[in-house]
Amino acid sequence: RIGDKIVNPHFHLMDKEAFIKDEGLMCYDIYFYIDLPQLDQSTKRVYINIEIQNNPYTKYHLVTRSIAYSSRMISSQWGREYDSENYDGMKKVYSFWIMPQATKSKDGCINQLKIAENHLSGNYEEKIENYDKEEQLMIYLSKGHSPNDKYESYDEILMPIGA
Repeated sequence: RIGDKIVNPHFHLMDKEAFIKDEGLMCYDIYFYIDLPQLDQSTKRVYINIEIQNNPYTKYHLVTRSIAYSSRMISSQWGREYDSENYDGMKKVYSFWIMPQATKSKDGCINQLKIAENHLSGNYEEKIENYDKEEQLMIYLSKGHSPNDKYESYDEILMPIGA
């Protein structure tokens, strides 16, 4: 909303603080959901978290933390999107992690982490929408040089974030 006007009726900011009894408090930098219009006139809801991590030198791996954030985003849907009678109501979550202070060796790297199906025996395939419920994108940038000198101007992700 800007004043009384709804700018995008599909975009909804969420509370940055997620508290679950016995799990504690988690604070997101930016947390929202989008109701994506579908061709059949329905909508598909996805939850998105964007984290800016200025300190790449933590005592733990940031990838592990991103998994914890995505897991919390899924578990906080309990009672709202899904429950023990309807696990299929669970909505997909995306967690974007931007590291502007990454080392030069990681500069420009974008790593995607997500659930994948592996067939260990037989050839049965589960429908992707049944297990594709979380995805993390780790975006590494370095302030070592100007964005104009390090990313192609047509790069749709790195150039705008770097700038």
